[in-house]
Amino acid sequence: MIDPANNLAAFHCTTGVPVALDETVDDAFRAALATGTSIEKSLAEYFEPTLGVSALVLKPSVLGGLEACAAAAQAARSRGVAAVVTTAFESGVGVAACANLARALDAAAMDAAAKARADDTRRTEAERLADAANDGEDAVPFRASREARMRLMNSIDAGSFEPSSSGDGIGDGVGIYDESSQSQSGITHNPVARLTAMRHGLGTGAWLDGDAVAPPAAPLAKLPGGGVGVDLASIPRDFEITAGSSAKLTGSGLSDTWGSSSSNWGSVAYHAVETDAGVYSFRVVDSGPDDSDNSEPVSPPVVLLHGFMGGAEDWNVVAAAIAPERRCVAVDLPSHGGSFFTPAAETDEKSSTSSSGLDLDSVAEAVAKLITQRVCPSSATGAVLVGYSMGARLALRTAASHPECAASTVSIGGSGGIRDERQRALRADRDDSMAEALADGGVGAFVNAWYRQGLFRSLSAHPRWRDGAVARRRAEMFEMSFSSSSEVGSEVNSEDVCAARDLARVMSAMSPGRQTVLRGEDLARVHRGSSGGVTLLAGERDSKFVATAIAMAADANAFLEKEEDGGDRVEVVTVPGAGHAVHLEAPEGLVLPILRVVRRT
Repeated sequence: MIDPANNLAAFHCTTGVPVALDETVDDAFRAALATGTSIEKSLAEYFEPTLGVSALVLKPSVLGGLEACAAAAQAARSRGVAAVVTTAFESGVGVAACANLARALDAAAMDAAAKARADDTRRTEAERLADAANDGEDAVPFRASREARMRLMNSIDAGSFEPSSSGDGIGDGVGIYDESSQSQSGITHNPVARLTAMRHGLGTGAWLDGDAVAPPAAPLAKLPGGGVGVDLASIPRDFEITAGSSAKLTGSGLSDTWGSSSSNWGSVAYHAVETDAGVYSFRVVDSGPDDSDNSEPVSPPVVLLHGFMGGAEDWNVVAAAIAPERRCVAVDLPSHGGSFFTPAAETDEKSSTSSSGLDLDSVAEAVAKLITQRVCPSSATGAVLVGYSMGARLALRTAASHPECAASTVSIGGSGGIRDERQRALRADRDDSMAEALADGGVGAFVNAWYRQGLFRSLSAHPRWRDGAVARRRAEMFEMSFSSSSEVGSEVNSEDVCAARDLARVMSAMSPGRQTVLRGEDLARVHRGSSGGVTLLAGERDSKFVATAIAMAADANAFLEKEEDGGDRVEVVTVPGAGHAVHLEAPEGLVLPILRVVRRT
């Protein structure tokens, strides 16, 4: 329409038919972004009563997310305009999020309507009593009536007026009884008071051939009155998105309430494995039963390895989506979460303060034993190793040094180590300096500097993690994880000192400048020797590790191309819109690439 406002006004005044805005809302959002104004201002002209707008159609995938839709709905609600949430080609996970948004908007609309009706009741009663002060049998002088009116109206504006049943004085009353009031006609003049729950457009799953996850995240149901959609009645009225600033922490990582789809995907277990270096006590989150005594053929489970300063719960969203199809086991690595390492010579003062046993090769041996002795049943041919950053380097080293435990390997933002000797020495020195600062300053001070690195720029700008949220949560995570190690009479910050000391050892020992380099020939051997091969993933915005993945794949494929069987090659996959911490920024983007590996393993 050339002039949408005038056309809408003409249509409504001519026909009396209420109007719902759909694409017009999309245009308003684009205009708001282009001019730098708020969505409320951009939509304001469409809320004029002459246009007859009764509802906004909100599409989260088009408007830019739940927060944008909530802002538009709030603006509409203040003018008595309803909000309808609709989906398009989202999977069940996306539809479930939209359904929760719809339920929350319905609840807000009904609360606003109830408040508006209560305000109407109080105002109507105040006006009745004011009129009675002038016109009733016990009329008071005009001056008194005027003062009474002022007191009454001021109390309404202040929200302090409460009608009573006594009717014995100014400010009291017997209830509403006015021909124009809601009690007489059932009609209120405040449009907000007419808001109610809406019938949302959430049945688009019927267009698709099944869901991306099993069981469906947003199962379809026949709705009262006909049609198919998502039954909002089954969603709690007080639904709260806990992935934002209100998310809580458990003792070893992000809470398992982080997003509705990730809740309670697995149970916690503890396993101890012993090597020549010492004893590694691993805490794991496991989605399935321990089938180590099962003689029947079992598909390889997915073993998830986090990055530096991470924890098993970092994988909540990814694991919750994969667990219905394949067992998932997320591991707290040594000195993270609930896992710790005891050197073989603990009584030796030098051993107890060194980083022996925490280098990449030693931890890879321990992880391999954890998989073959504790996680994998005897009938499984290893596990699908999935690692991020430090965990990715660990997954690649474990697969290369202990091929019996790796059925396939997925590296997310990982590398094979640094080849140039000078660069190796510089990186080792840099990590040693950072480790010293961590040990001296404590976790709380260190995490703020750690997540200010350019590597985490997109993570720090993410709506879920901005304003230092990720740093605060990591600090609290380690404080809670090591609280049990404090002794009576210890200093207040002993837990932080303990956590910082152990993390510093890991940072120094597992430095890329010290790890054994994984070369193209090694990666080709790992790829060819496992049923699911090697897949290298990186966030689209993580230019450094995208380039690293491409170079690693090229080196490996150069060896694979020499083989005569013409087998597949090492694949590089980028996740759109994500930076280095893909599993935190865009976990939904990891699910399908990992499932592809899982299904061929």
